[in-house]
Amino acid sequence: MTVDRVAYKLLPPEVKKDIDIFADELIKNNTYLQAAIEQYVDSQINLKKLYNSLDDPDKLNEYRDKCEADAKKQISYKIVKSIKAIISKEYLPVMLRRQGQNNRRTYGNNGDSEAVS
Repeated sequence: MTVDRVAYKLLPPEVKKDIDIFADELIKNNTYLQAAIEQYVDSQINLKKLYNSLDDPDKLNEYRDKCEADAKKQISYKIVKSIKAIISKEYLPVMLRRQGQNNRRTYGNNGDSEAVS
């Protein structure tokens, strides 16, 4: 048994909402994340200014909001990835051991059994 693909975009809407709330709480309570998001947003705006003109304050604020939403989405993706890793490390070895006990085959004529992995 393996852990199936777990991706944020494939999750049910109510689970996404819970993960987004958790991500918002992490950001609100972690000054490091707040600073990292601010640096990310500033770098994206500087890149946009370099290649396009962003003189209009409304467009600048709209792009800033888009970049902040993108950063929050990336944090949500990382949360899902971390949850998958925890599940894999905690439960997958147990499930594989159980599955291995059920997958015994007999080889040869003497009736000796070996586990097949």
